[in-house]
Amino acid sequence: MSLLFGRIVSAIGLAAVVVGGVALPGSAAQGKPSASTIAGKGSLGMSVEQRVAAKKAAMAEATRSVSALSSFTATYRSVGSGYVMCLDVGSYATGSPMVIAPCHYRTSQRYFYWDVDGSLTATGDYSKCLDVQTYNDGQSVFLHPCHGGASQSWSIGTNRIYNVGSSYSKCLDLGSYANGSPVVLYRCYEANSQKWSAA
Repeated sequence: MSLLFGRIVSAIGLAAVVVGGVALPGSAAQGKPSASTIAGKGSLGMSVEQRVAAKKAAMAEATRSVSALSSFTATYRSVGSGYVMCLDVGSYATGSPMVIAPCHYRTSQRYFYWDVDGSLTATGDYSKCLDVQTYNDGQSVFLHPCHGGASQSWSIGTNRIYNVGSSYSKCLDLGSYANGSPVVLYRCYEANSQKWSAA
């Protein structure tokens, strides 16, 4: 399933995420949150269990046609690898580094983008999100319990995945296209190693 990233970035969201009859902060009903708002609200006032339930509910609402949706599930293929290597979860343990592996489109390569806080959640464990410890070049990208902070907020751009906490100055990057190579944060620039295609 192909995807036009630019349309998704510009989409504000067609339906509010509703939990207990209340639109969550940052849902379509209240507007997409800014990086400063995300950084200040932590877990959106929800427990881990509530966050997992809300994400699953939002995913259930999404249709298979994701071109006009803000929240969606996708596999991210490395353009520089010729679309044959994908963002992968080596392990669901906390702190496990994200890697690339041959594309197979199964659970370990499927990620749910939640427009409420910009998180990329591993569909094999909805309590874990892509995170970084610092915004330094070469910083490893790893799985960590979802907390709604800026370090876990991402923006899906035209062929790039920007980290919101870095003020959009750092992107997902690869040092190598070899199987098992780590995915890192690096300053955004014109390079195939930073280009991703959702499927």
